[in-house]
This record gives sequence, C-alpha cells and structure tokens, in this order.
Amino acid sequence: MHDWDLNRRELLKLAALAAGGAVSLHPDALGQNQDPSAKGSGAQSEEGRGKAKSAVSLHPSVEMATLYSKEYGRRRIQKIQAAVRQANLDALIVTNRGLDYIGYVSNFHPYPLEPGMALVLADGPSTLFVNTYSSAHTRALIPIVWTDELVDVPRDSVSEGSNQNLVDACIQKLQDRKLQRGRIGLAGDEIDWLLPFYFRNRLPDAKAEDANRTLTQVIVVKDEVELALIRFAQGLIDEVAYPVFREVLRPGAMDQAVYARVLASMLERGANPATVLLFDAGPAGSGTWASGTRGRRLEKGDIILSEPTPNIAGYQSEKMYTFALGREIPESQKHGSEVIYEAYQLLMSELKVGQELTPIVQRVEAFIRSHGYDGSTVPVGHWIGTQNHEGPRFTVEGTRGWVLQKDMVMSWHPNIVVPGKVRTTCSTCVLLTEKGAEDLSTIKMEPIYYLE
Repeated sequence: MHDWDLNRRELLKLAALAAGGAVSLHPDALGQNQDPSAKGSGAQSEEGRGKAKSAVSLHPSVEMATLYSKEYGRRRIQKIQAAVRQANLDALIVTNRGLDYIGYVSNFHPYPLEPGMALVLADGPSTLFVNTYSSAHTRALIPIVWTDELVDVPRDSVSEGSNQNLVDACIQKLQDRKLQRGRIGLAGDEIDWLLPFYFRNRLPDAKAEDANRTLTQVIVVKDEVELALIRFAQGLIDEVAYPVFREVLRPGAMDQAVYARVLASMLERGANPATVLLFDAGPAGSGTWASGTRGRRLEKGDIILSEPTPNIAGYQSEKMYTFALGREIPESQKHGSEVIYEAYQLLMSELKVGQELTPIVQRVEAFIRSHGYDGSTVPVGHWIGTQNHEGPRFTVEGTRGWVLQKDMVMSWHPNIVVPGKVRTTCSTCVLLTEKGAEDLSTIKMEPIYYLE
C-alpha cells in the first residue's frame, strides 16, 4: 500500500469521528474535549503520515463558551430587536425549514423532525416555540436557548414535521401581546405561502411582510466572537487541509483516499461533522466542477478543484483550490486560470466599505466575459458564516441595494468551467475592514497551485 493511501484503521477512525456528532444538540458536537497533544490527532499520526505541522489548537474554547452563553445570546437578540424597530415592525417571526436562521436567533438548531419557530418582539420578551422529540430533549434545551421563553408545543398527532401547532401557539402569543393589527415580519422560509395563509385566517388585520432582508442584514455583519470562530475555521484550511493536500495529491493516489485523508484531518483537529469537502479531479477539459470522488486514481496532468469548508460551532470558512499535477497542462487551462486570477484581483481592489455590491458583481462578470468566456460558471460569491450561503445570491438582482459594511464576511470564487478547455477558480473568504478587503487565508493566492 502506498504511503498516501488510507488504511483500514484510518477509515474506521473517520467513520467513528463522523458518527460522534449525531447525539448532540450542539452543532459542534465533535472533538471539543479531545486532547490536542493526543497521539494520532490532526495531521500527526503515529504512522508518520502527517508530515505537515499545524499551529491550530484543538478548539477556540473562549469563543465557544461565549457563543453558548445566555449573556451573549441576549445581546444578539437585542441587536435583532433594534433592527426590527428600525424596520418599523412590531415583531419578527423566524422559521427553520431551510436556512437555519432560527439558530442565529435562539441557539436552537432544528431538523425536520424537531421543528421550531422564534418570535422576537420589537419590545418585550422573545419566545422559542419547539416540537421536541422527547421530554429529555426539552430538558436539554432549557439551559442553552437564548430566548426569554421556551414553549414546548404539543406535536401534531399525525405528521412528524407539521408546523401548524407552532404557528397556532405563535399567533396566540401575538394576540396576548395585543398585536392583532401589528406589522409582523416573517423570515426564514414558508413565508411566501404557509404563514400568510395562517395570518389571513387567524389575524386578518395584521400586516405580514417579508423580513428576510431585515434579519439577513444583521446576520452578515459579524461580531468579534463570530469572527474568531470563522478565523479558526480558516486556520484549519490553511494549516491542516492545505498541507495534507500537498502531501497526498500525486499521480496514482485514489481520489477517495485523498478525500478521506483531508476530511479526517480537519475533523481530528476540531471541525464538526457538518464540515463539507467539495472535490473533483480529472483532465482540464473534463467539464466538471464538484462532482465528488469517483473511485479513480489520479493521473499526471489532472486538474483538481477542491474546497474544504470546515464548520466550527456552526460557523465556517472556505477556500477552493485549483491544483495541477505537474505543469504539462493545456494552454487553455493556463489562460483561463490567469483570467480568473485577474478577476479575483479586481474583486479585491473593488471591495470597500460604503460601496454598493451589485456594480462590483457586474464589473467582475463583464471582465470575465471580455476575455471570451460566458461569465462565472457559478455566482462569483456569497455571504458566509452561520451558513455556507447566507442571504441572497450574489447576482445583479440578489445584491441590488446592498451596501458593504465593516465586518461583513464574503466568500469570493470567480469560476469558469468550459468543457474541453478549462476548469478553474480563485476562491477565498474576505473580511471587510475600514482599510478595505482582508483575505482571511494566509495561503498566497495563485492562479494554479502546481504539484510536481
């Protein structure tokens, strides 16, 4: 067996790590109490496979403790209440079916069989309505949720995932607060069909409106605790995933083994099971972007696109690499990579506090088209932090009217895939500061990372 192939013991270890997070209500279930000096942790295994050394500690304990504290959560709710008042709303209702915005409001991270709904009043107590799966889950939630009240609503007797009882309980709370004629903001999902239906029938005089933007504008501006967690996630990419990539990406390596080694290394160093690793390997002109592993051995001249996205306490960062196995690659690949590298440089020069985002997106797309491509294969970027994609898409319409602010965090990944010619990206997470755009990665951006 080659030294870069994964042996049976490592596969079993990876499976055990991934399984470890299924029993916790916290999104950071894995690895937070492990000993960072333990033999076999991180990229340093007893077999000597992990030659790349990492300065990343096992977990950011201070920020983790702060994030889960009631005091921190109450401050966050107060920030949301201020945004609700500024929007001239009387209350904000947050649901959870798609993006986990309810977790941002309450520290309750639901799944389809355990739904929830949060009610944040402009002035007054906040309430979390839940359908927990058991009384044990309810008891576990009480000490960690941030809202002033926790209401465990009886489950529907037929459907595992019905929200009807939650909505009924929330409407009753609004009636108790004399808000039958109030302006009610709806955020999350189900706001375009299900919730308005209930409001028309139960609160016909209330004015329900889409408040996703009101909430998202709060979410995308990070505080010091959030930035510390995002930086820690970025450290796992720079100091764990990247060195392992450089060690194991070589002709003859099995793509599945490479994938498992990189993912396992991040999990062992404190990432939780929500961590994502996009991976695609093949010839430059194969026309794919992130199709995953295919049980194939890497070959000389392959282009590998891979994006580690470690998750730490529900926060994440990402960076997509364009690796080349040797320099014998088509000129079309080199040219396309240079164009996208220049598009990345254009982005970094354009990002400034106070600028509207849409014109920047337009200029970058126009630059890519001016060099003979149809524009970015995927949207050039997105907000990132609590979700991999926060808020609206980075398109002309999605970002219209959005003004850049200090402490916003974005992932930029101008990308082109042209079958038969090129597939490439330059990807990094960026923090907006008063001085401009800060690349959160310590790895110097290159059009192509060549592996000889």
